[in-house]
Amino acid sequence: MNESIDNLDWKVSDDRLSVLVRFEKPVEDPISPEDFNLVLLNNGIQSPCNPELFLQAQTEGKAEWVAVATGSPATEPVDARLEYFVHPAMANRKVSNDQEPIDFKNLGRILNVEKGRELVRKHDPIPGAPGVDVYGQPIEPREPKNVSIPVGQGVEILEDGHLAVADEDGAISAAGQRISVIQIYPVSGNISYRTGNIHFKGTVDIGGDVQSGFEVHAEGDILVKGLVEAATLEAGGDIFVMGGFQGGSKGSLKAGGSIQVRFANEGTLEAAGDIEAEVHLLNCQVRAGGEISLKGAKGVIAGGDNRAGKKISAGILGTEIGVKTILQIGLSDDIFAEIKATEKQIEETTEKLAQIAEILMKLEKVKSDQGSLSQEHEEIRIRTVREQFAIMGELGKQNKTLVQQKEEQEMARKGRIAAGQTVFPGVVVKFPGDAFTVKNEMKYTTFYFERGEVRTRAS
Repeated sequence: MNESIDNLDWKVSDDRLSVLVRFEKPVEDPISPEDFNLVLLNNGIQSPCNPELFLQAQTEGKAEWVAVATGSPATEPVDARLEYFVHPAMANRKVSNDQEPIDFKNLGRILNVEKGRELVRKHDPIPGAPGVDVYGQPIEPREPKNVSIPVGQGVEILEDGHLAVADEDGAISAAGQRISVIQIYPVSGNISYRTGNIHFKGTVDIGGDVQSGFEVHAEGDILVKGLVEAATLEAGGDIFVMGGFQGGSKGSLKAGGSIQVRFANEGTLEAAGDIEAEVHLLNCQVRAGGEISLKGAKGVIAGGDNRAGKKISAGILGTEIGVKTILQIGLSDDIFAEIKATEKQIEETTEKLAQIAEILMKLEKVKSDQGSLSQEHEEIRIRTVREQFAIMGELGKQNKTLVQQKEEQEMARKGRIAAGQTVFPGVVVKFPGDAFTVKNEMKYTTFYFERGEVRTRAS
């Protein structure tokens, strides 16, 4: 504040981009803009006031702060981006919508490419322009984010890292978040004693069923045209089951991408991406990093423990007889406790590094005083440096885990659970920080988290 002029109440905004004034009542003898500019200059402020705004603030005499002088904010940079010409997700676009059932005979799930096909182009970041605050000091823009094309096998990088092309004929996969061109392993009939378990680095295309007790592991996608019984399927990419999944409380589907099934009974489904079913998910253990969705108004999620990172949606949630059905946004049992535990680990690891730094400092002083270290001290120094590097790596992993946990928490708080038709009693809705048990039948309802509690609105 400055009191060199009576009745003049002013300040600089926290971001140093505005000079604010207020007059709690109209001023009979207004202060001239010229006099106010002198006050600003005496306080090191280079931005002159807007005469009209300054006089208007005095005439109106409102208690609110009014900006009468401004600087220039920094211009936001443009982050680097990747333009995908071909991506596995493109194969899903025309499969289904909310009104039409999925055509499991014509999915077109596998995107084949020829050698030389352009896959991804990188567009470089564009720096922002600096701004100036009211003191005349520069405001530097944030550094734009840069990215690299995430490439896997069968992909060649050209144009100094700006273009990825297929290095061989094959199928596109996004396993491990990397774009790859992989080969396909076809199985004409069932996975049974005739074939044994399947382990393949590419994509597996199964023409029949996967019988109980067998396993299929693929680094790419798994496509099953028949039924999956109490079997184990694990894919680095996506899993597509056209005939449904009868888990028998033993079967499991695990995908590094997404999972799509016609239906699933008493099985475990885990996907880093989305999990989609056409008919129902009954008494399943479901974990989706993205969304869990049932197509159409009659799709049902009933029983089991169903968790998604972003959204859960179905026509019907629960059953008329009140079967307990857990629907949770956020994959962790207690993300708050996990964050607290990781923060404690980081604190302990940081303390270890401080102790190691102190040991190395003392050894350095001994070396400075004596000209060299004894063999015993040199061995201690080498062991300590190795330990320091190992602990620094551990700290890096812990910091990365903490970032991921906080991102999961924030994403979950923005999540939604939606019923296109009915929510039955027995459904338990969970968000980080609150839970809600449905006691009465609800129609066309969306659940969300706001201000520390689960709330509802019409879908």
